Amino acid sequence: MKGGVTREELTYKDFESVVKEFSSLKTTTLCEHDLIDRYLPYLPIDSDSLILCIIETVNKRFPSMKVIKNEEIQNIVENLIDWPEHDPAFSESGCRHVDTIVDEMFAEKEN
Repeated sequence: MKGGVTREELTYKDFESVVKEFSSLKTTTLCEHDLIDRYLPYLPIDSDSLILCIIETVNKRFPSMKVIKNEEIQNIVENLIDWPEHDPAFSESGCRHVDTIVDEMFAEKEN
């Protein structure tokens, strides 16, 4: 990562103020209605983390698939790496859209 810390280096302390702000009944209501990401969005992730997410998703959703081609993984990564605009290196939405893309890509192969 350029000029920062990796995702793995982040600690609870880095998010403590945000967590304290939302540790009320308001948080429960937001979570119940799937609105929490409006206030606490996904962290952008790098391509290495995205690849792990893709592999895990394929293994969970399509366990009969033994091998995932590198080209297929790279295709998904290229579709999701979108930030910053001038030099994309991260997926701004994290792993949020991986399920949908994996379903579209591999559903036909399983049948």
